[in-house]
Amino acid sequence: MKPGSSAFIVLLGALSALPPIAIDMGLPAIPSIEAAFSDAVGRGPLTLSVFLFGFAVTPLFAGPLADRFGRRPVMLSGLFLFAIAAVGCAFTTGFSALLGFRLLQGIAGGACAVVPFAIVRDTMNGVAVRTMFARIIAAIGVAPLVAPLIGSVLLGIASWEMVYLSQGMVALALAHTVAFCLPETMAKDRRPSLALASLASRYVEVTTNRTFRNFTLVYALSFACKFAYISASAAVFIQTFGLSASSFAVTFGLTSCGLIVGSSLSARLSSKLSPMMLIGCALFAMNCAVLLSLLLALLNLATLWTLVPLVTIVTISFGIVAPNAVHCAMQPMSSMAATASGLSRSVQMALGAAASALAAMAASSLTPVISMSAVMAVCAVAAGGILLWHRLHPSPATELG
Repeated sequence: MKPGSSAFIVLLGALSALPPIAIDMGLPAIPSIEAAFSDAVGRGPLTLSVFLFGFAVTPLFAGPLADRFGRRPVMLSGLFLFAIAAVGCAFTTGFSALLGFRLLQGIAGGACAVVPFAIVRDTMNGVAVRTMFARIIAAIGVAPLVAPLIGSVLLGIASWEMVYLSQGMVALALAHTVAFCLPETMAKDRRPSLALASLASRYVEVTTNRTFRNFTLVYALSFACKFAYISASAAVFIQTFGLSASSFAVTFGLTSCGLIVGSSLSARLSSKLSPMMLIGCALFAMNCAVLLSLLLALLNLATLWTLVPLVTIVTISFGIVAPNAVHCAMQPMSSMAATASGLSRSVQMALGAAASALAAMAASSLTPVISMSAVMAVCAVAAGGILLWHRLHPSPATELG
């Protein structure tokens, strides 16, 4: 499988989309899980929280392991562990055990998510990297589009257990493809030591790089803005606006199309506009959308027909921000691509989990629409502020675009 080929793009996109599939596919199954276990009532969303916690932790050590031992061993280990955990979720007899297997699945998903961006950085340079990142983000955008629909279909013909069994089968299919089709991209003479002092020095070098730090925060906060919507979407669309489970899946999928649109726009414009310009325009649109959503919610004027277009603008904006912010963050990290990628994904998931928890806590005293819009606004404004600060304090050695 040659880097840059259609098969290469599809495989890296599928590998990157596996964790989002594990998150979004289970959304329609939450009520069924709560009904299946007596101690799960009102605690179904914990299946998302523990997955995100495991996902956020793993990249911190999976990245250095991928730099030291190569991309293939880490990816294959993560895929097999993901499959085992998914099967465990399907056959568990208790809610606590289900949470344990979901935590393990999140840990495995974190390992899977680190490698694709590092592989791109290994094999490409310049505009080609930005274009490939945009294509991968577009592939990731398919996950929230189809995963809830697939979950609803599986619930209609089988049970919630089948949702997890199907995830395990997908992971095994990807493991088979990686084993036989994807070559190793990390040269042995470039692999750093795993000694504690060497590992610590690499993390110090990564975290003290201003460009990496700022653009990672821009990327992670933009994701947190989007994830605040994802985590609150069921409460907003089903409880507030009265949609059925199937209508919710369709609506959620339609808003998720924005990620595909945004990443496709980014791929088309990457050779004409600088990454800084693309990120700035996208964050401006994102901030306008979330602040208008919050204003409408506070005035009690928010409806399904006003919220869906605004949320779609947010997902389009994230589709533009993500590949360009990742490219800017990773550009100075060529010798430590997996370590940097792992830390970036860890920060992304940690802020996404925090935004989800904050929206849930705010919903106890505010309406779901207000709490969701408020958290989204905080994240979007923070991302815009960091980008502005970066522009106002340029560093000749690392300034991009």
